Amino acid sequence: MVEYLNSLRTQEHGANPSFVHENRKVFLDRLRTAASWFPNDEALYVRTRLDDLVDRLGDVSAHCDLIFLTGDAGDGKTALCAQVARHLASSDELIDITDVNGWTIVKDASEVEPELLEELLAKRLSGIGPKLLVAINEGRLRRMMRPPDNGEAGLAVKACPNLWRDVIEPALEAWIDDQAAQLLDDRMRAERVLVLNFRNRFHVPAVVPRLLEVWTRAEYWEGSSVCGGCIANQHCPILANAQALRCSGVQNNISEVLQSAHFSGQRLPFRRLQAVLALSVTGGLKCRDLQAGGALAGDQANPLDLLQYRYYEALFRTDDSGPVKAAPEAINRSLGPSDPGRTSDPQ
Repeated sequence: MVEYLNSLRTQEHGANPSFVHENRKVFLDRLRTAASWFPNDEALYVRTRLDDLVDRLGDVSAHCDLIFLTGDAGDGKTALCAQVARHLASSDELIDITDVNGWTIVKDASEVEPELLEELLAKRLSGIGPKLLVAINEGRLRRMMRPPDNGEAGLAVKACPNLWRDVIEPALEAWIDDQAAQLLDDRMRAERVLVLNFRNRFHVPAVVPRLLEVWTRAEYWEGSSVCGGCIANQHCPILANAQALRCSGVQNNISEVLQSAHFSGQRLPFRRLQAVLALSVTGGLKCRDLQAGGALAGDQANPLDLLQYRYYEALFRTDDSGPVKAAPEAINRSLGPSDPGRTSDPQ
């Protein structure tokens, strides 16, 4: 679990970058080969409101034939594409363009030739071919679907000239009121086109407690043969973090800290959210740091040094100081003003 959680970090240089979706399966298969008890994908998966959309896609009454997933890197667009494919009964890994059960899935539009993507969109907007799910960054979506001020429009714009004005542009607005949202919803239904803008996604209060609950189950830690029999578990700050983070009160407090960062203007895409929570569990440590010969092993470990790696310190970490260097996540620096330790006397 420690190796898995550290792999979710974005600033952990020694870990496998399994936050890159394409690397994930190989990495997890290796973990399960080494530890047969390691949980499967279903046990680690945390449902969000987006899963309600996934559940509906197999329904013939679903009100869309074309879906744009747009947002920043790390928002979870590729992961959602993979979840849709599994829901549509595909067990294969996604390729650039995947056809499955009446849908074509483009997991990353930047990996597809512009001419081919234009053709796919134009056909779908003309009512030809399978339904289409496209993960695309906002800049490319704007360039491809916005009618040009001068020059010739692309195939997709020609197929549906008003789609930009009626659906895509208002869906990319930073904020709309209830009336505008209802109008946009009606237009999406009429055009059978859904634009899902991850940039406006607010998932912190729902996702934080669920992730911590899943990651800290006792059977993965002191209840496992590895952690339960480890000679370091009596002084292990990682295990102490896992046990403390099972508390719903602690989970909610961490959620509120991260919500404050969200409302102060910090982007918390799913990848960044996972990374800072993973750092809070492990403190940036590896098991070997606490076992024989490690920098924090046994009686040689100063208790105050160990405290630097508890979750309430890791969450507000702004540098890599300490016996074991643990680089903070980018969002950590924005959490500093919320640190209650700033108003206490370390003495």
